[in-house]
This record gives sequence, structure tokens and C-alpha cells, in this order.
Amino acid sequence: MNHIIHRNKWHHKKWHRKIWLTFLVGCTLLSGQGLFAQSSLYSEKNSEYDIIANIDLDVSATIMGTLSMSQIQDLNFGSVSSTTPGYVRIDPKGLDNFNTGLDGYFGWIHINGNASGSEPETQVQVRYPGHVLLTSGENKMVFSLEVMGSKQSNPFVATSYTTVGQNGFVNIGLDQNTGAHHLFIGGYLSPEGTSPTTPAPLVNQPVGIYTGSVNVTVNYL
Repeated sequence: MNHIIHRNKWHHKKWHRKIWLTFLVGCTLLSGQGLFAQSSLYSEKNSEYDIIANIDLDVSATIMGTLSMSQIQDLNFGSVSSTTPGYVRIDPKGLDNFNTGLDGYFGWIHINGNASGSEPETQVQVRYPGHVLLTSGENKMVFSLEVMGSKQSNPFVATSYTTVGQNGFVNIGLDQNTGAHHLFIGGYLSPEGTSPTTPAPLVNQPVGIYTGSVNVTVNYL
């Protein structure tokens, strides 16, 4: 029985020394050459405890065509009454605007990237906020985005995209031949303090020129 207990203690000591050696090697990277020399000496005297691992990690990168965005036109609600009979909306297709000025128009962004030439088409991820604040001095309104997109520069054939949450995204394909995709941006105006997901009419909104910006990013998938 005593002999067995002695072997267990020796085995525990051996394992403890392996862990300690590994710790010293890890510290050498931080502590300099002096500690490295001490660790090397200990390793030479106790080579039976060394653990050597070797692995090859493959590294690759796929270079695609330049990915860029250009702004075709800004979004403008035009001249809007401070009190409206219903919500204020700019249609991304430019067809069904509600309670906007006659000079209102949707926003338009052109995405250009790698043209695959065939299936599968190149995929990109577009990110944009669900809503932003427009300000005029200390006064504010909420602009809630409504985004559509198409591989053609024609908003009438655009497909609706849904932003999930305030910082949502959508994955889209670029045209196989041109590498293009077009985003058409409209949306709603609501008084500050109302839900950005539930359009509401303006009620005695303070007069002023309200401005803001929408940040749109795009990355290859």
C-alpha cells in the first residue's frame, strides 16, 4: 500500500512540473532573454517532460473587384405642413408620396462591385439604420427608413428590403454582368417621442429646415 501511495505522489509531482515548465515558456515571451535562458536550462535537464506541437495553418485571400458606392440623389421630403392629416411618407419608388411637398423625392445609392459573369452572383451585405433623427436647432423629428433595391437603375422594379432592428442589414446580389445594385430609399416622418416603427402625423411641428444623414455601409460576403 505504501508503495502505491509513493507512486501516486511521484506522478502528481511529475504533472505539476510539466505545467510549471509550460508557464515559464509562456512568461518568457513577456519577460525577456534572462528568463528564457533559465527555462531552456530547465528544459534540457528535464527533456522527458517537454511537449512539442506542430501545425500548419493555411492562409488565403480572395481578391474581388473594387467595391464602391456612389450617391445618385439625396432624399428630400420637400416643403411639409407643420400639421398633417396623416403620416408623411416618401415612396422609394417615387409613386405614392403622402403629405410631402411636390418637390419631394427619394434617395438613390448606386453600389458597384465584382461582376461574377455567371452564377452564382457576387453577394454583398448592406447595413443601414432603421431610423435617424432630423434636427432643426433644438427641435427634432424621426425619419424611419424604407429601403428597396434592384440590379437595374429603375425604382419601379425594385424589391422591398426589411431592416431588422435599429442596426439591421440585408444580403443582396450584384448584377452578374455589371456588378451593380441600386438602393432606393424613402420612409416616414414622425414627431419626436413617437414610435419609429409606427408612422404618425405631424402636429404643430416647430417650423424650420430639418436635416440629418443616413450612414450606409457595404461589404463582400
